[in-house]
Amino acid sequence: MLEKYAQRSALMEKSESVLQVSVLVITWNNFSFLERSINCLRLQSFNKFEILIVDNGSKDDFLDELPEKYPSLDLKTHKLQTNHGFAAANNIGARLANGKYLVLLNADAFPEPDWLERLLEAAEKYPNASLSSRQIQVGRPDLLDGEGDVYHVSGLGWRKNYNLPVYPLTEPQEIFSACGAAALYPRQAFLDALAERLDGYAGHFAKLLRKETGFSEEAAQAEVAAALAALRGTAVGESGVVAIVVDATKPLDGFVEAAAKALRGGASVIVKPSPKTPSAAYALCELSARAEWPAGVLNLMQGDTAAIEGLCAAAIDRLVYVGEPALGAQVGAIVSAAGKPWATQGA
Repeated sequence: MLEKYAQRSALMEKSESVLQVSVLVITWNNFSFLERSINCLRLQSFNKFEILIVDNGSKDDFLDELPEKYPSLDLKTHKLQTNHGFAAANNIGARLANGKYLVLLNADAFPEPDWLERLLEAAEKYPNASLSSRQIQVGRPDLLDGEGDVYHVSGLGWRKNYNLPVYPLTEPQEIFSACGAAALYPRQAFLDALAERLDGYAGHFAKLLRKETGFSEEAAQAEVAAALAALRGTAVGESGVVAIVVDATKPLDGFVEAAAKALRGGASVIVKPSPKTPSAAYALCELSARAEWPAGVLNLMQGDTAAIEGLCAAAIDRLVYVGEPALGAQVGAIVSAAGKPWATQGA
């Protein structure tokens, strides 16, 4: 009992500084199920989470009333005019989310009160894994609705153990993939996917750095290696909208180190690279799209002083400067004059 209390206390303590969970619920003409699902979330033993409901163009206009109907929940809604499909709608939700972990829940799935708590305990134990929930049929509680997804060499996929009798499950099981009806995905998975892409283009990025900065081959390779280490790291920043201004000293590693920390915390990032060395940042943003990152999570802008002033006038929450102190003082003066918080990260 004391061990269980300590685990729960640790989860609550972490959630005070970084929002741990964003629950994404995609709806399409299924409001009758949605209310029961929300009520199940309202009863969760772990309650430091936000709910983002993305509606795929339902005929009924029910979204506006939900935040007022559930004032105890951190609930936000986003209505799409047409049906974008399940995957695209979840990507939109991920872009709007602030949590360290993205939890997908179908509108017709009704989690037990300790669902989120147990998912987070498993996420702490298996930090690099996506997690799938065991699903039981609503009308037949003696039958499984699935235990993750199976993918066959023929290309066919199906829910593991669908329609089989419920049996005691005492240990976690490895599966091919999580079922998106009730699953947890760490944001680190996005960074790992980008790191894999960057590793595959390491030579190309080193060439870009040598051309624009005059780095030696060894220095360029070290810059790419440091960027890979930052993507695979563990440092977590705060959520919100973060602007990153990078000078020409470490145009790739400096940008990635600041961005990865913010992204793990659930932030959206806007990067303004140095006009002298923009190519590595441009190429990395392109790779993020190839790694199927949600649109709007990692953004790029060009320009000089006017661009920084424009960032400060926009709805950013803070700015991080990466580079030499002399230029940092100039950037800081612009940001301070706009009344925005800012910080420096040494190059």
